[in-house]
Amino acid sequence: MFKSLLFKEWLKIKWASAAIFVVFMLMLGYIYINTSYYMRFIEPTGMWYNVVIRGTIFYGGLYIYLPLFAGILIGITQFIPEISASRLKLTLHLPMKENAILLSMLSIGTFTLLSIYLISYIILTLISTYFFPVEVLWSLLITTLPWYLAGLFAYWAVVMISIEIKWSIRIALLMVFLGFLNSLFYLDTYNTYANSIIIFILISLCFVFQTFLSAYRFRKGVL
Repeated sequence: MFKSLLFKEWLKIKWASAAIFVVFMLMLGYIYINTSYYMRFIEPTGMWYNVVIRGTIFYGGLYIYLPLFAGILIGITQFIPEISASRLKLTLHLPMKENAILLSMLSIGTFTLLSIYLISYIILTLISTYFFPVEVLWSLLITTLPWYLAGLFAYWAVVMISIEIKWSIRIALLMVFLGFLNSLFYLDTYNTYANSIIIFILISLCFVFQTFLSAYRFRKGVL
């Protein structure tokens, strides 16, 4: 039963996951080509100075918000059809514990996003070390981690808001979601979240528990 449930969830998101992965690769290819062009043909000294000394984020642009859009898309693809077709309540009544069912569903989306994020981070690391000193790597990790965290949180938030049956709670969750996302995109320079990223991770994990509460309310029809 457990393997069948995981397989069913993977079938729902496999094409969206493939599309997201392709977009990530295209964006990383653009970052490499654009950085290589500046370093080779325009002003390599100025580029190096801006990145290493001034803290300019050379891998910024649309890539900053790509993990966020990935999380939202996976959440919508996986759960909105379940809600609109009234299949989720039936799924939650399978001969498994309700929390185990929901955890299985969440694990597929979360693991898929983490896999895409990890691969993209490794490639971005290789691009960074090819053009800049290895000391940039720590800044790369701290700087990009909030973006990936925003993507995971967006996925969990889509699940929470989708399965919550009380509109007042939905609106409250949406407001908290938008406020928390806004706090993850202060992009002045590298290492902005060096002293606070652990706190943001812990806060985002707290919202996973709300997902289980929303699922309980959805199954019981509690208003």
